[in-house]
Amino acid sequence: MMPKNILIIKHGAFGDMLQADGSIQDIKAHFKNSKIILLTTPTLEILYKKSPFVDSIIIDKRSSLFNIKTIFKFLTKIKNNKIDLVIDLQNSTRTRIYKFFLMPNISWISTFGDKKSVSGYLGQVEMLKKENIYLNKTYNPCVNWMVGNIDKQLKKLKIKKGYIALIPGSSEKNNFKRWPYYNKLYSLLKNSGFNVVVLIGPEDKKLKNDFNEYVIEPQTLLELAGYIDAASFVFGNDSGPTFLASYLNKFGRGIFGPQNPGRLTNMIRGNFKAIEAENMKFMKPEDVFQIIKKDLKYLP
Repeated sequence: MMPKNILIIKHGAFGDMLQADGSIQDIKAHFKNSKIILLTTPTLEILYKKSPFVDSIIIDKRSSLFNIKTIFKFLTKIKNNKIDLVIDLQNSTRTRIYKFFLMPNISWISTFGDKKSVSGYLGQVEMLKKENIYLNKTYNPCVNWMVGNIDKQLKKLKIKKGYIALIPGSSEKNNFKRWPYYNKLYSLLKNSGFNVVVLIGPEDKKLKNDFNEYVIEPQTLLELAGYIDAASFVFGNDSGPTFLASYLNKFGRGIFGPQNPGRLTNMIRGNFKAIEAENMKFMKPEDVFQIIKKDLKYLP
């Protein structure tokens, strides 16, 4: 029987969520008459309230599992939503505990017990294939629904669309993903007559002083998507906003170090390419500038 209420679990950072968004779209298409309920983190609530592929959201603050009051509230929400099937796109130790101790009587799709995949994204793909869920958007996600209208903001900042967007940040725990020469690249681009803006997030405040002007701090993920969509070219680290640029089919490049090669992600696709660096510190800004200049020649 077709399940009436499906719970999709996806925690993690914004980039991880983006890699799962296409899968959510394919799950919705496969179970077209089912209600899709997303269990996710508070930071993604406002964004996914806008998603046309999610019918409702349950927020998981991932409190201590020994907090009886919190667990009781959590289980009450699960019970009230009458979940028939759980599709676990997170496949973490925490969700394993949910399966075996909190929701043992609900059907569950996960990778528990499977051979570990080379990446979370590829493990997700293999899991859905095994369930005979047709994969389309998983490979080619369409996230145009995330784009917020930022025309008023651009007018106030006196910035025209079609700029080069630099994304110098990443999550603080993944500082090794940060290429350290964005300020020099910014100067090279500006001195060559290009319009450049710098997009930074809450964890990137310290980077603000590296640039003279046009540093933008989007207030929401919808606004961030708007600024990225207004760019003609995007260059960034292995981070959620750079994934978003790729999924919005922007022209651009992501820079990757040896710890997490670009080939293991779904970022490198379509108009978005990679720069692979054996050592991020030794990738000169002049070399990156020349690569970007060549790319810009092919913009439509």
